[in-house]
Amino acid sequence: MRAFHRIALTLAAVAVTATATASAAPMIVLYGTAETNRKIVKPGTSDALPIDGRLFVQEPNSGHLFADDADKPYRLSRLPAASLIAAGSADAMAQVIRARIDAPGCVFPPWGESGCTSDLVFIDEIDYRFAEKAPNLKTAAWRGRTSRNQPQRKFPNYVPRPRAGHAGYELSKAMEILAAVPFASGGTYADRVHFYIAP
Repeated sequence: MRAFHRIALTLAAVAVTATATASAAPMIVLYGTAETNRKIVKPGTSDALPIDGRLFVQEPNSGHLFADDADKPYRLSRLPAASLIAAGSADAMAQVIRARIDAPGCVFPPWGESGCTSDLVFIDEIDYRFAEKAPNLKTAAWRGRTSRNQPQRKFPNYVPRPRAGHAGYELSKAMEILAAVPFASGGTYADRVHFYIAP
């Protein structure tokens, strides 16, 4: 787990989204150490953050937010983006994501089972490996002209084109596949997927 994921509070996702527990509640995700999470949540105090379908904690974690197993529905599974890149094709990526959603309890070696019951997965480190390659800004096509004798047009000619086999393209297709597969408690498998997007 990279250092920037373990800062005091990572608001990894603040979105109005469908979840198993609150169909339209803003989602707040904690992705830090157990100690840091407890300092933010303040369990057992008069000003503790409530368990009301908004607050989630990213697993694997060395501890949980509340006593006993009260936060199991708010524990999130995690899938590293490297697993999707290794899978390669859209079909294989969709299978990897679906298997992580269906996996009971969120098992993370060497930590073991985290006891997740949210049926949500966050895909970590969606970064430059999934981006379309940036154009060469020195080319005539980007400058908007094909020769020095032509006037420079206001807008460039460059149009990014999706490429089969590229990680970003295959992940997009994988999400389309998951969007066509109903999930048992409602919605689709695509509804259960969230992304940590790198700068």
